[in-house]
Amino acid sequence: MFTTSAFALTSGEVVPLVRGHRETIPFNERIAKERALAGAQYLARSVRDNGAYVYMYQSGPNREPDDYNMVRHAGTTWSMLDMLASETRSEPAALLLAAIHRAVAYLRKHIEPDPWRPGTLIMNEFGTAKLGGNGLAIVALVDYYRLAPSEELLADIRGLAQWIVNTQSESGQFSVHKLDLASGEASSFLSDYYPGEAILGLMRLYGIDADPLWKNAAAAGLKFQLQNQIWHEKEMYLADPARAHGGFHSNLNNWHIRIDYVQHSISALMAYARW
Repeated sequence: MFTTSAFALTSGEVVPLVRGHRETIPFNERIAKERALAGAQYLARSVRDNGAYVYMYQSGPNREPDDYNMVRHAGTTWSMLDMLASETRSEPAALLLAAIHRAVAYLRKHIEPDPWRPGTLIMNEFGTAKLGGNGLAIVALVDYYRLAPSEELLADIRGLAQWIVNTQSESGQFSVHKLDLASGEASSFLSDYYPGEAILGLMRLYGIDADPLWKNAAAAGLKFQLQNQIWHEKEMYLADPARAHGGFHSNLNNWHIRIDYVQHSISALMAYARW
């Protein structure tokens, strides 16, 4: 939540504050790109020599907690690739590109066969495979493929996508969100976000590899997701139907709407609509 306050200087001048800072930030398209580039350069500087990110930096005490998340690694790498696509200046582009190469190499070191599903690949996060991890890895690697295409890379992307397809039930539901690779047991954990990430990955792959398998699986997944969108037939149960219309709720027994779940579903739907 934004908080607005004011601070009186010794001169008597009253300075408006927003979230404790002076409200002095102009904004336009140029500044938006400038700030986005600054954020991307921070990410690039955060990529270690081995390709892992400084996952969290506590800037106040200047500490780096020992924590990591491979799903976020993939999504963060994608954001740098997105920035690189619109950066024409050689120096910042070179910084981003070098960091992307290291980050992608680290990601690909974590791609391996699923011992329980022959012919498929997973992104191994310390002994665990995640639906969202495979989805965002595909999204990042597809953009990297456009930058540096190779048959080996495309084979990796297809293997990750095949795992997503193989864990999809006839209803379109992605039945495995988190898998213990040692035992082959699927966790009871279900993420509101992972299906959208998986569908987005399938459709991004379809953009470079027009196999109907990817698009059909995405369509089945979206049909299942749409069961949780608040539409006309559900509105009679709600206190304020107009406000809730179009939102996605967690499941058929939970009517709470979170913007991040809606955002993931929108991204998946738009990716399907574009192809």
